[in-house]
Amino acid sequence: MLLYLLRRSVSQFPPEFETARRHGRKTRAQVVGQTDYLRAGRQRKQTFSRSPYNTGINFCINLWLVMRLLPMKEPDRSWRSIKGQWKKDAESVGEDFSTFSTGSYAAYDGLTKEGDHPSLYCLSDGERIHAACQVSRLMMSKFPDPILRARFIVVSPVYELGIADAGQYAQTMVALFSGIVWLSRDTMSASHIRFFLRSPGDSQFFAALQASTPGSLFSKFTIDGALIECSLKEDEMAESA
Repeated sequence: MLLYLLRRSVSQFPPEFETARRHGRKTRAQVVGQTDYLRAGRQRKQTFSRSPYNTGINFCINLWLVMRLLPMKEPDRSWRSIKGQWKKDAESVGEDFSTFSTGSYAAYDGLTKEGDHPSLYCLSDGERIHAACQVSRLMMSKFPDPILRARFIVVSPVYELGIADAGQYAQTMVALFSGIVWLSRDTMSASHIRFFLRSPGDSQFFAALQASTPGSLFSKFTIDGALIECSLKEDEMAESA
């Protein structure tokens, strides 16, 4: 299932999606998917009445389908705007956001001190920001070509305060990783990825990708503590060229 979802995220999208993506719009399929996700949420008995994450069984797949990794920039996706949204999420369950966010957002505060920073990306479903990370394309001595490095992952308080469940958190991490793989095949071309997880415990969501299978996207996939290192197969890179 994980391999299927990952392949869906990095496959060649139809022209309708590509046009919408470049102009910041949603396709009809994305709108339908998000409508289904919201409808499922209304049908489920709500434990947290103020949370948009009280959804039905279709939450993971439908929400995953509309998630995109986008540059963090003004006005709707600025770090200031994201923190404002996450502050409301935390306070909806009585959490003091000023103390909750101390330390964890320091890297973002520093990088955006003078405005938008080109290395920052956020995972959006078109309405809300679920996660963010720093993505850099750089050279390392042990690799002959540029690599992509993703680190400083932060997630919405809904995933840390029990508003969303563990399965929803896992889907968000997979969607974020899928977005990095897509960047490596699109605007930030690279054949190798270093993806720094939030903790070693998150590696369980990606363990299945270590198996070498005919349908795998990767020629190499290793997990060491909280670090994922993977290389795309040459045919996958050729397909994206």
